Amino acid sequence: EGVHEISSSEFDKLCIFDCNTMSRIIPNSKPVPFDTPMYHGTMLMLLRPENADNNDATQRDPTATYFRGKQRRFEFQFQLSFKQEPTGPLYLGCQVEKPVQMGMIQRVFVGTLLSFVKKMNSGFHYSFGEEISDSDRAKGSYERAHFAFGVEASMDRLVQTTPPEIP
Repeated sequence: EGVHEISSSEFDKLCIFDCNTMSRIIPNSKPVPFDTPMYHGTMLMLLRPENADNNDATQRDPTATYFRGKQRRFEFQFQLSFKQEPTGPLYLGCQVEKPVQMGMIQRVFVGTLLSFVKKMNSGFHYSFGEEISDSDRAKGSYERAHFAFGVEASMDRLVQTTPPEIP
């Protein structure tokens, strides 16, 4: 899709950080490199600008042009190379460091919604997380707040290439 430029200052107050490098990820900007034990690559985060449906703006703003006529509010684009061949299913997920704090009614409501999502997507898994004691941390017997989908259920499209092909 190419590199998108920052569409306006509407995302200036949005702070998203790469926890490994502690650098800020700026939406609608440049792809961000990442490297893990299993793969390496880049990620581009796109957020729908307010002017996406404005004909005049889309002529000047490639991100607005990209989102024009689409219902989606955001898109993440990943380009990665595996360092070794995966041996099992692949998942796409998000994790946070601390347990999600909710009241009882909120927890029941959100849990019901997530149970519905799980029923529609059998590979979906989630946890609100738990307080971690020092002994649990030492043993590695704890679960952080997260949600994860099987790759095939979480992506709009998947393009597989082999070097030296360019996606």
